[in-house]
Amino acid sequence: LSHPVLIVAPRSAGDVIADLVLYDVELPGTAYVPERPPSGLCLEALELALMLDCVLKHVSTDQNCLGLRCLFLEAGAGAGGGGGKLRAVATDGYTLAWQNLGSEGLGRGESQGGSGLPDQTTGQMIPLPVGTLLETALGKVKPSGPVSVSPGRFQITGKQDVEIHYRVPEEEFPAYRNVLDCLGPPTATLTFDRTTLIAAVQRCALFADGMYKRMAIQAEGPAGPEGSTPTGPARVAFTCRRQNGESLREELEVRMDLPGWLPILVNASKLLRCLDSHPDQEISVCQHGSALAPLTLPIWGQASGQASGASQAQALSGQIICMPLQPDSE
Repeated sequence: LSHPVLIVAPRSAGDVIADLVLYDVELPGTAYVPERPPSGLCLEALELALMLDCVLKHVSTDQNCLGLRCLFLEAGAGAGGGGGKLRAVATDGYTLAWQNLGSEGLGRGESQGGSGLPDQTTGQMIPLPVGTLLETALGKVKPSGPVSVSPGRFQITGKQDVEIHYRVPEEEFPAYRNVLDCLGPPTATLTFDRTTLIAAVQRCALFADGMYKRMAIQAEGPAGPEGSTPTGPARVAFTCRRQNGESLREELEVRMDLPGWLPILVNASKLLRCLDSHPDQEISVCQHGSALAPLTLPIWGQASGQASGASQAQALSGQIICMPLQPDSE
């Protein structure tokens, strides 16, 4: 195994560890001690678990792309101690997901482009098997306090304390910020009910053939006076055509918050992965000025320092990004 893992736990946690080891992770013959001291971040267990549930789905499983087979944790100044940002990122080359932990994001009225982190950051790679193991451990151990995160080590405090040690990969994570920095403000936004949207895209993904599972998305929005920005109900059509000429068309009524949607081609299976990993019941799909620009699905969280309630201001705490297909892809 390229990234050996060691699980440290008391004998009383035997049943828990036995379940965890069923995952695709092998233990080395001797204990592994991290090269750097175990000083790092403390994260809320529930927030970490929710982040893993979203971001881990976008880690590549391609054995030939070692740099994509890892979750990337990136920390800005002050992360974990107040005033800073910690971000988890994963990509398989076709989709990308990032989510901030314990930090303010952008408000709904602000631009969604840009990385949102300072230029100077530190980061560490977490292999996919370790991330999966951590996600399972959080569910089984039921932590009673924060999870300690340091290079090559996770420490979960609970009724049965568990430590996960691993060798940090030497591969570099892709320059994901280049994608974020190219995104301007949304030029068109469609808002769907999660259940209805997933069902429609799932039918298209099952119907579409070929390597790319091509699906066209077209929208007709509300009309308004010249010079206005109309919002309201819109009709969206998802269309798939097989190589033998058969076609499938799914139509949904949605809310259009920004007009000007351009017809776009996407891989239905990749978009379905993005929708499946989105945590909200209401999903917005944003276009950024071009049919060749990535689609973004913002993840809205509670703005720091605001009171709770229906009027609660929301901040952008993450994004799920789906790359479009070229018109001539087959």
